Amino acid sequence: MSHNPEPSIRRKSPNSFHALRIASRNARRTAKHPVKRRSQQASVRHKRAIILMVMAGAVGVELAIAALTSPLFGIDRILVRGTDQLPAQELITTQRAAWVPPGSNLFRAPVQPMEQHLQALPWIRSARVQWKSSHSLAVHVTQRVPVVVATIGGTQYEVDENGVPMRIARPEALEGLQKIEIEQEMVVRLGSPINSEAVRTAILVYRDAPRQPMAGIAKIIIDPAGNMCLNMLDGIQVKFGRPDDIQAKMKFLSRVYELEPNVGSRIAAINLSVPKQPACTLKTDVTQAPAVSRTESQPKQTDGAGSEIAM
Repeated sequence: MSHNPEPSIRRKSPNSFHALRIASRNARRTAKHPVKRRSQQASVRHKRAIILMVMAGAVGVELAIAALTSPLFGIDRILVRGTDQLPAQELITTQRAAWVPPGSNLFRAPVQPMEQHLQALPWIRSARVQWKSSHSLAVHVTQRVPVVVATIGGTQYEVDENGVPMRIARPEALEGLQKIEIEQEMVVRLGSPINSEAVRTAILVYRDAPRQPMAGIAKIIIDPAGNMCLNMLDGIQVKFGRPDDIQAKMKFLSRVYELEPNVGSRIAAINLSVPKQPACTLKTDVTQAPAVSRTESQPKQTDGAGSEIAM
């Protein structure tokens, strides 16, 4: 029995499993149209993402339902600010407009309708409703501020700077605010601007007059045709005419008072209807006109109201 010192080498058969697997792999690689395999990991990730989205949606719906129905978000307090100096009845009406049933859900609170309801009140200029906490709302209102008292059809109204009548004039307003008497026929709706350019112009005249070197204005009258007449405190009637060229008219009137501060002692009226052709009526003409009409029988000398002197 002979012994071979060299280690024996085991040769793999060409038909072994390993060889078949390598041959199959090489065949797939060298094929003209290789077989496309969908990644198993990508498929798993896609399915996982779908499951997570469905779960997140379900959780979101549950949280929304819980928030809309939970007593943790029930409203038990509403803070209304900006209502100081309102009359008692208007204060009550404002608070009612900002009211919601106790326990109402905070997320279901009708914020926008509340703001619209508040702004519809004649004495409210603007309103804003906000969440203050999980149990309360904060309501901030801005009141209209009356600047003049307008008499329309025998009724006196408090009117703000935009020409909006806000309420029937109170006694304190009658004493402290400037006056506008409107002889035009119009329908007045509290909370809606007065449809008159002359009224808006009269408000601007009242606003600018204190800055001018002129006597104070006692009252502004607007006739049925929309012409303006300023009744000054020194007795002069200033006929402004139509509400146009206001800057030129105010400039001329200020110049008259600047040149002669006591102009009211000798002038009864100033006509500025046409700013380029101003005129005035002297008090002497007004006092002498009746005497002339009694002594003179000729019609041309009894035309009454006095002469106008160009300035």
